[in-house]
Amino acid sequence: MANAGGTVLRDVSVSLGALIRANVFIEKPGDVDVEYHSPASEETATQGRRPVILVYLYRMADNPYLRNTPDSLVRTPKGFVRRAAPAVVDLMYLMVAYAQNAELELILMDRLKRLFADATVLEKDTLKGGLRATGNDYLTIVPDNLGLNDIHQVWASFPNKPYRLSLFYTVTPVSIPRVTEQPVQRVYEVTTTYDVRVEPAAKEEE
Repeated sequence: MANAGGTVLRDVSVSLGALIRANVFIEKPGDVDVEYHSPASEETATQGRRPVILVYLYRMADNPYLRNTPDSLVRTPKGFVRRAAPAVVDLMYLMVAYAQNAELELILMDRLKRLFADATVLEKDTLKGGLRATGNDYLTIVPDNLGLNDIHQVWASFPNKPYRLSLFYTVTPVSIPRVTEQPVQRVYEVTTTYDVRVEPAAKEEE
Protein backbone atom coordinates (compact mmCIF):
# COMPACT_ATOMS: atom_id res chain seq x y z
CA MET A 1 0.00 0.00 0.00
CA ALA A 2 1.03 3.65 -0.18
CA ASN A 3 3.58 4.82 2.31
CA ALA A 4 1.78 5.69 5.53
CA GLY A 5 4.85 6.37 7.62
CA GLY A 6 3.52 9.65 8.96
CA THR A 7 5.86 12.00 7.06
CA VAL A 8 3.36 13.92 4.93
CA LEU A 9 3.26 17.08 7.05
CA ARG A 10 7.04 17.15 7.29
CA ASP A 11 7.44 16.60 3.55
CA VAL A 12 5.06 19.45 2.67
CA SER A 13 6.95 21.82 4.96
CA VAL A 14 10.31 20.68 3.58
CA SER A 15 9.02 21.18 0.02
CA LEU A 16 8.05 24.76 0.82
CA GLY A 17 11.40 25.32 2.49
CA ALA A 18 13.34 23.98 -0.50
CA LEU A 19 11.38 26.24 -2.84
CA ILE A 20 12.16 29.26 -0.67
CA ARG A 21 15.87 28.44 -0.35
CA ALA A 22 16.21 28.23 -4.12
CA ASN A 23 14.41 31.50 -4.86
CA VAL A 24 14.60 33.86 -1.87
CA PHE A 25 18.13 35.07 -1.13
CA ILE A 26 20.25 38.18 -0.64
CA GLU A 27 23.17 37.63 -3.01
CA LYS A 28 23.04 33.95 -3.98
CA PRO A 29 20.80 30.92 -3.31
CA GLY A 30 21.45 29.40 0.09
CA ASP A 31 22.43 32.55 1.99
CA VAL A 32 19.04 32.65 3.74
CA ASP A 33 18.09 29.84 6.13
CA VAL A 34 14.62 28.29 6.41
CA GLU A 35 13.36 26.89 9.71
CA TYR A 36 10.04 25.37 10.74
CA HIS A 37 9.57 26.18 14.43
CA SER A 38 7.14 28.61 16.02
CA PRO A 39 7.98 32.33 16.25
CA ALA A 40 7.72 31.80 20.01
CA SER A 41 11.11 30.04 19.83
CA GLU A 42 12.80 32.62 17.61
CA GLU A 43 15.18 35.18 19.03
CA THR A 44 14.84 38.82 18.05
CA ALA A 45 17.28 40.36 15.58
CA THR A 46 20.89 40.31 16.75
CA GLN A 47 24.02 41.82 15.25
CA GLY A 48 25.60 39.54 12.65
CA ARG A 49 22.79 37.01 12.61
CA ARG A 50 22.19 34.98 9.48
CA PRO A 51 18.82 35.79 7.81
CA VAL A 52 16.13 33.19 8.37
CA ILE A 53 12.58 32.70 7.14
CA LEU A 54 10.23 30.76 9.39
CA VAL A 55 7.76 28.45 7.64
CA TYR A 56 5.48 27.59 10.55
CA LEU A 57 2.53 25.22 10.22
CA TYR A 58 0.12 26.78 12.70
CA ARG A 59 -3.10 24.98 11.78
CA MET A 60 -4.40 21.83 10.07
CA ALA A 61 -8.07 21.47 9.10
CA ASP A 62 -10.16 18.81 7.36
CA ASN A 63 -10.86 19.67 3.72
CA PRO A 64 -14.66 20.12 3.65
CA TYR A 65 -15.00 19.03 0.01
CA LEU A 66 -13.01 15.77 0.15
CA ARG A 67 -13.67 14.51 3.67
CA ASN A 68 -16.30 11.98 2.48
CA THR A 69 -14.27 10.39 -0.31
CA PRO A 70 -15.35 6.72 -0.65
CA ASP A 71 -13.06 3.74 -0.07
CA SER A 72 -11.27 2.21 -3.05
CA LEU A 73 -10.78 -1.36 -4.29
CA VAL A 74 -7.06 -2.11 -4.76
CA ARG A 75 -5.27 -5.17 -6.14
CA THR A 76 -2.35 -6.38 -3.99
CA PRO A 77 -0.06 -9.44 -4.29
CA LYS A 78 -2.30 -11.16 -1.75
CA GLY A 79 -5.55 -10.29 -3.49
CA PHE A 80 -8.01 -7.43 -3.54
CA VAL A 81 -8.48 -5.18 -0.52
CA ARG A 82 -10.85 -2.36 0.29
CA ARG A 83 -8.65 0.55 1.32
CA ALA A 84 -9.91 3.44 3.43
CA ALA A 85 -9.79 6.81 1.69
CA PRO A 86 -7.02 9.12 2.93
CA ALA A 87 -7.66 11.92 5.37
CA VAL A 88 -7.60 15.07 3.24
CA VAL A 89 -6.55 18.25 5.00
CA ASP A 90 -5.65 21.89 4.41
CA LEU A 91 -2.37 23.09 5.93
CA MET A 92 -2.17 26.72 7.06
CA TYR A 93 1.28 28.31 7.22
CA LEU A 94 2.64 31.50 8.71
CA MET A 95 5.83 32.86 7.10
CA VAL A 96 7.98 35.59 8.64
CA ALA A 97 11.53 36.85 8.09
CA TYR A 98 14.21 37.59 10.70
CA ALA A 99 17.42 39.42 9.87
CA GLN A 100 19.95 41.92 11.23
CA ASN A 101 17.69 44.88 10.56
CA ALA A 102 14.17 45.79 9.49
CA GLU A 103 15.27 46.89 6.02
CA LEU A 104 16.65 43.45 5.18
CA GLU A 105 13.54 41.79 6.59
CA LEU A 106 11.36 43.87 4.27
CA ILE A 107 13.50 42.83 1.28
CA LEU A 108 13.06 39.16 2.19
CA MET A 109 9.29 39.51 2.64
CA ASP A 110 9.09 41.30 -0.72
CA ARG A 111 10.90 38.42 -2.44
CA LEU A 112 8.87 35.82 -0.57
CA LYS A 113 5.61 37.40 -1.75
CA ARG A 114 6.93 37.58 -5.31
CA LEU A 115 7.91 33.90 -5.19
CA PHE A 116 4.45 32.68 -4.23
CA ALA A 117 2.78 35.01 -6.71
CA ASP A 118 4.62 33.01 -9.39
CA ALA A 119 4.86 29.56 -7.76
CA THR A 120 1.26 28.67 -6.99
CA VAL A 121 1.62 24.87 -6.82
CA LEU A 122 3.93 22.16 -5.54
CA GLU A 123 4.37 19.53 -8.24
CA LYS A 124 6.97 17.33 -9.95
CA ASP A 125 10.50 18.11 -8.68
CA THR A 126 9.27 20.59 -6.07
CA LEU A 127 7.62 17.72 -4.16
CA LYS A 128 10.10 16.35 -1.63
CA GLY A 129 10.24 13.18 0.42
CA GLY A 130 7.45 10.67 -0.12
CA LEU A 131 4.70 13.05 -1.21
CA ARG A 132 4.14 11.48 -4.62
CA ALA A 133 4.13 8.00 -3.09
CA THR A 134 1.23 9.08 -0.88
CA GLY A 135 -0.84 10.45 -3.77
CA ASN A 136 0.15 14.10 -3.28
CA ASP A 137 1.06 14.89 -6.88
CA TYR A 138 -0.34 18.42 -7.11
CA LEU A 139 -0.66 20.74 -4.11
CA THR A 140 -2.02 24.25 -4.50
CA ILE A 141 -0.50 27.16 -2.54
CA VAL A 142 -3.28 29.65 -1.79
CA PRO A 143 -2.68 33.05 -0.16
CA ASP A 144 -4.77 33.68 2.95
CA ASN A 145 -5.82 37.30 3.26
CA LEU A 146 -6.54 37.22 6.98
CA GLY A 147 -8.11 40.21 8.62
CA LEU A 148 -6.08 42.20 11.14
CA ASN A 149 -7.98 40.70 14.08
CA ASP A 150 -7.33 37.14 12.88
CA ILE A 151 -3.63 37.91 12.39
CA HIS A 152 -3.32 39.31 15.90
CA GLN A 153 -5.09 36.24 17.29
CA VAL A 154 -2.47 34.03 15.67
CA TRP A 155 0.37 36.13 17.05
CA ALA A 156 -1.26 36.24 20.49
CA SER A 157 -0.51 32.51 20.78
CA PHE A 158 3.24 33.31 20.88
CA PRO A 159 3.93 34.55 24.44
CA ASN A 160 5.81 37.83 24.68
CA LYS A 161 6.31 38.03 20.93
CA PRO A 162 5.14 41.29 19.30
CA TYR A 163 3.45 41.17 15.92
CA ARG A 164 5.71 41.13 12.88
CA LEU A 165 4.89 41.50 9.20
CA SER A 166 3.71 38.03 8.12
CA LEU A 167 2.46 36.14 5.10
CA PHE A 168 -0.16 33.41 5.38
CA TYR A 169 -0.70 30.57 2.91
CA THR A 170 -2.77 27.37 2.73
CA VAL A 171 -1.46 24.25 1.00
CA THR A 172 -4.34 22.10 -0.26
CA PRO A 173 -5.53 19.38 -0.69
CA VAL A 174 -3.03 17.28 1.27
CA SER A 175 -3.74 13.54 1.53
CA ILE A 176 -2.65 11.62 4.62
CA PRO A 177 -2.88 7.86 3.93
CA ARG A 178 -4.77 5.65 6.36
CA VAL A 179 -3.72 2.10 7.20
CA THR A 180 -7.23 0.68 7.34
CA GLU A 181 -7.91 -1.98 4.72
CA GLN A 182 -10.05 -5.13 4.55
CA PRO A 183 -9.76 -8.18 2.27
CA VAL A 184 -12.43 -8.41 -0.40
CA GLN A 185 -13.64 -11.57 -2.12
CA ARG A 186 -14.01 -11.00 -5.83
CA VAL A 187 -17.10 -12.32 -7.60
CA TYR A 188 -15.90 -14.46 -10.50
CA GLU A 189 -19.15 -16.13 -11.55
CA VAL A 190 -22.77 -15.16 -11.30
CA THR A 191 -25.49 -17.77 -11.75
CA THR A 192 -28.97 -16.61 -12.54
CA THR A 193 -32.04 -18.84 -12.30
CA TYR A 194 -35.13 -18.00 -14.26
CA ASP A 195 -38.58 -19.30 -13.46
CA VAL A 196 -40.48 -19.32 -16.74
CA ARG A 197 -44.19 -19.68 -16.51
CA VAL A 198 -46.34 -20.39 -19.56
CA GLU A 199 -49.90 -19.25 -19.35
CA PRO A 200 -52.42 -21.71 -20.88
CA ALA A 201 -53.83 -20.58 -24.18
CA ALA A 202 -57.28 -19.08 -24.02
CA LYS A 203 -60.09 -21.33 -25.35
CA GLU A 204 -61.50 -20.29 -28.64
CA GLU A 205 -65.14 -19.36 -28.62
CA GLU A 206 -67.44 -21.89 -30.23
